[in-house]
Amino acid sequence: MGLRSSSSPGLGVSVDRSTRALRLSELPQSLSLVLGDLLSAALALQLTSLFLGATGRPALNWSDSLIWVGFWILWRAYQGLYPGYGRSPQTELRLHTVGTVQLLGAQLAAAFAVHQLAPSALGLVLQWGLILVLALLIRYGLRSLLIRGGQYGRSISVIGAGQTAALTIAHLRSKPAYRLNPVVAYDDNPALHGTLLEGVPIVGTLDDALNAPRTA
Repeated sequence: MGLRSSSSPGLGVSVDRSTRALRLSELPQSLSLVLGDLLSAALALQLTSLFLGATGRPALNWSDSLIWVGFWILWRAYQGLYPGYGRSPQTELRLHTVGTVQLLGAQLAAAFAVHQLAPSALGLVLQWGLILVLALLIRYGLRSLLIRGGQYGRSISVIGAGQTAALTIAHLRSKPAYRLNPVVAYDDNPALHGTLLEGVPIVGTLDDALNAPRTA
């Protein structure tokens, strides 16, 4: 197996176009997950406000909280959680938990810096604790709906058709949570063209994979 790389200007344009097409194809799934995270944050803020009001504690500042939620969304995008293909459930859970706790810590530090920690600490902890739980449940629910509708996952090409490639295909199929679906393979050995590797057709050479890829 190998990595796809560019060695000429024309080839670079082809790869760039494939990358743009891939990003566009993932946009609906990513937006669905972002909206799910925004919904979970809104629910958490509402529940936190109800609790603080019922117990006579100082209310949260919604405008400040929404700004921090925006930072949280951006941080999750940086972590690659939209749409999150190729990550194991354990890795995704770790990124979700660590990222959310980091935002809680940052907001608590900011509140301490402006001397507003005492009245807001409980509310902030409750808010982000609810986000931690609700965002995970809503994300899994949305992803399950997308998977059932055939709208979640990425078709990929396998470069090379040796033992390593066969093991990679078997591993990806045994780990459906990665949502990476090998659909074609490429190898420079012409004797392998038209055959199957772990059920995946070998359709051409490595140059074909670069110049006329069947996946984005």
